[in-house]
Amino acid sequence: MKNLSFKKSLLTAFTLVILGYVSVTLGYPNATVLMDATGTNANATDLGQVNCDASSDRLYAMIQDQSAPVSGLLLSLHIFSGIRMTTSTDSISGDANPSPIIYLNGGQGPYYISATKTAAGARLFTVTFQCASSNNTLTGTSVIGIQGQ
Repeated sequence: MKNLSFKKSLLTAFTLVILGYVSVTLGYPNATVLMDATGTNANATDLGQVNCDASSDRLYAMIQDQSAPVSGLLLSLHIFSGIRMTTSTDSISGDANPSPIIYLNGGQGPYYISATKTAAGARLFTVTFQCASSNNTLTGTSVIGIQGQ
């Protein structure tokens, strides 16, 4: 029950961050990226590295498509660390809602986050992420951009 409550709180906080209401006070790290600016690369993939402090046990993340809706053009977020990976998709193109929050238990960083899309077309998106300890205490989180297409 405690974990479910944390997940609900985290979802609410992340949603508010995405909407810009509490980004200054909560300070969850995020990155807004333009993928495939020319709109011609259906296989465009962006890649980043998230580093979590030594006390970290997991990385939480979600993706939100900030562009106008395009039928059949969806964004997905992938987190991988070591031999583990998880994925979430923003299932409605260009709406005001992010993907479901995903997390990966991979200990302290690094974690790699990748954004992909289902078709050609430029997409502006925001990825929000946060490292946490095994008892869900927020821990230090930083990101490095590796590849932008």
